[in-house]
Order: sequence, then structure tokens, then C-alpha cells
Amino acid sequence: IFHAKYDHKYTSNTMKVSLKEITPSTTEYLSEIEYLAFRGFIVKLISKIAPSFFKKQVMKWMKRFKFYVENNY
Repeated sequence: IFHAKYDHKYTSNTMKVSLKEITPSTTEYLSEIEYLAFRGFIVKLISKIAPSFFKKQVMKWMKRFKFYVENNY
């Protein structure tokens, strides 16, 4: 399990990641992200009218991580 807190100019969030072996060649990646603060008008606006934007960003990061792991190990 990996826990982290990220502070950025426009957001603050916590992240919890855990990896679970499903089979010897398959691993489940679980991620929990909690946004603690939004700073700046645009970011606050996006968080209200399009919260799915943040979920899409997380999925993009997860896919990049998956690609990296599958192609470098």
C-alpha cells in the first residue's frame, strides 16, 4: 500500500494505491483519490460543472503506469 499527499498550485489531494495479486501474471491496481482543495476560479468551476474531468485524468495516469509496467518489465 502506498499513501501520498500532493499539493499543487491549484489542487491538494491524497492518494492511496494498493496492488493485489490475482494470478502470478496478473495484478489488480486499486487507487483511491480524495481531493481536499481546489484553488483558482477555473479549477473550482471545473470541479463543480465537470467533476468527471478529474476521474478522466486519474484514468490517464493509470493507463500510462500500466503501459510502463507492461513494457519495461
